[in-house]
Amino acid sequence: MQVRTLAASVLFVSSLTTSQADVIVVDAAGGPGSDFTSLQDAVLAALDGDTLLVRDGNYRGGLTIDAGARSLTLVADAGAEPAVTSVAISNVAAGKEVVLRGIDMSGGLFSYGLNVFENDGRIWVEDAVIGGSTVFGGISATNTNSIVIARCSVSQAAPSGIRVEDASASIYDTDVAAASGGDALYVRNGSVHVSGGTFTGGSGADAIPPFCIPATAGGDGLFVVGASTVDLLGATFVAGTGGSVGACGGNDGADGQDINVVSGVVSTSIETARSYVFDAPVRAGQSTQVRFQGQHGELALAYFSSSSLTPLSPGFAEGWLTLAPPSRRFLVTAIGPDDTSTENVVIGSIGGLDQVKVFTQAIYFTGGSFIYSAPSSVLVLDPSF
Repeated sequence: MQVRTLAASVLFVSSLTTSQADVIVVDAAGGPGSDFTSLQDAVLAALDGDTLLVRDGNYRGGLTIDAGARSLTLVADAGAEPAVTSVAISNVAAGKEVVLRGIDMSGGLFSYGLNVFENDGRIWVEDAVIGGSTVFGGISATNTNSIVIARCSVSQAAPSGIRVEDASASIYDTDVAAASGGDALYVRNGSVHVSGGTFTGGSGADAIPPFCIPATAGGDGLFVVGASTVDLLGATFVAGTGGSVGACGGNDGADGQDINVVSGVVSTSIETARSYVFDAPVRAGQSTQVRFQGQHGELALAYFSSSSLTPLSPGFAEGWLTLAPPSRRFLVTAIGPDDTSTENVVIGSIGGLDQVKVFTQAIYFTGGSFIYSAPSSVLVLDPSF
């Protein structure tokens, strides 16, 4: 494992960031240096470009982010696992984005774990554990220009683990396990990219004596309907099994389908998804790890940009580009015999700024072709935080 110093690239992107936005420290316990104990109060007070650095704790109840003309970043501090019941994000204006990294959402009986709706801007969610209920699903994205979901897990959710309707979604390295016969990924009139991850439909309910209500069907790994387009890169979809009638007699519930296309178009690539993680947040002067997973012998090239874009396929590569131009390459590594590579990166100065927020993604070169990885959002902080 090599040690690299990341200074020039960070300063490059920080020079593109003209906003002198604040870092707001949220701590449920009200510890030293904190600004708020309530995450909701911090969101209401935040201005365009602000970052909420969230310390460990259970921030009870639902969180509502009515963003408007604000770009906001909510990031769990290093080593922290903050949790809320649910998050609702709406009214993100065009050209703005809301980023959540490391914020867990347990889901409530009468709420999605994450509900995004009516957004002209972009939503970015990564490294989150998201629950659901048998009344509402885990994640719902409706009437939203773009949502990126990276390295999340969704479980115990029905009628769907992730529901995308009249929205665009890019889902990377995310595992979804639906419940109660729910579909793991449900797409209606949506444009969806899926790279990596396993999507498992929920099992149907058994018929249980003495009432012997009929056994129910299992859910689909992927259900597609309406004017939908779904592109798959190295993702796995598994049908839920139907419930058993047992001693009640009759017919078992029908098994779901791995991929059930009622209408719309589903395209599948034979390539294996490539993974990429930049551990963050990190303070200037500290080190962090950058981890790659591909295939032995490949070259992986990592890039930074000061902003993201609605993921698009550039045509010359598999996968989807998420970095807005201009971007800059900061690291090249070779994938080892175990199909991984880990680089230890020391963060240099950020030029007196409180924070630098960037987006990063890797592209893998293999046998004359290129494959885009999952992306990461990165927060670099002044050591005073």
